[in-house]
Amino acid sequence: MREWTLGRACFPFINIIIAVIAAYFLFRKKPRDAVVSRGPLFMVCFLLFFSVGVGNLPLALPGVFERALGHSVWVNYMPPVKMNVTQKGGTWWLVRWREPIQTGYFYVFLAGWFGRHSTLYRVEHGN
Repeated sequence: MREWTLGRACFPFINIIIAVIAAYFLFRKKPRDAVVSRGPLFMVCFLLFFSVGVGNLPLALPGVFERALGHSVWVNYMPPVKMNVTQKGGTWWLVRWREPIQTGYFYVFLAGWFGRHSTLYRVEHGN
């Protein structure tokens, strides 16, 4: 088990707080209009902080996650065996927690990127 440190505990919460503060300042005036115009900017620039913060929560609060899961976040995890597929394993934190969050963030980032460019295109070529 890794030793708990204050820096490791604060890192996820600082990232989540940065994302929440950015969301507050981006969406505080006219939230419905801001979602269309500023939502993609938030998804591209500031959602990264939120996903990194949530991805590192098991490292910040290992005791809470160990009680909830019934095992350590550092336990080795091997997915079910599949035929003719490269088998990859690792710790529970990497395979079952961090990787799905990174994949989800990637798709949200792409949606934000395309959304941002479509709003810029609408502004430049609008009627």
